[in-house]
Amino acid sequence: MIRYNHPGDLNTWYVQSEDINVPEWAINIQEHNPEAMEPDAGHRCDKCRHGKLKQYGYSSYTVEGTTFSCVLEQHPDGKFDRWYGEDKRLKYANKCKHYREGDPIKIGVDGELM
Repeated sequence: MIRYNHPGDLNTWYVQSEDINVPEWAINIQEHNPEAMEPDAGHRCDKCRHGKLKQYGYSSYTVEGTTFSCVLEQHPDGKFDRWYGEDKRLKYANKCKHYREGDPIKIGVDGELM
C-alpha cells in the first residue's frame, strides 16, 4: 500500500494497487519525507525551526505561559498555549512535511529574543 497526499491538503489517500493511475499532483509521502508519517517519530512542533514560542505574562519574572505558532502558518490549530510542553497538538510535527528539526524562535514577555 502506498500513501499519497495532495499538496496543501492534510488528508491522506491510500492506494491499494500500483496499477491504479495516480494523479500528477500526488506525492508519495514516504519518498518525499520518510519521517513525516511515522506516528511516533518523536517530532514536536516546539522543536522545529519554523516554530515560534512567545511567552506571556507581566514581566520576565512573572511568565504565565507560552504560546506556540508556526511561522509558516502550517499548523491547523494556528496559535495555542503549549501547556508546559504537554499539549498533544505539538505532535502535529509527525505529519508536517515542513518540519525541520532545530531551535524555534523564542520571544520573552518583554518582546526580546531569548
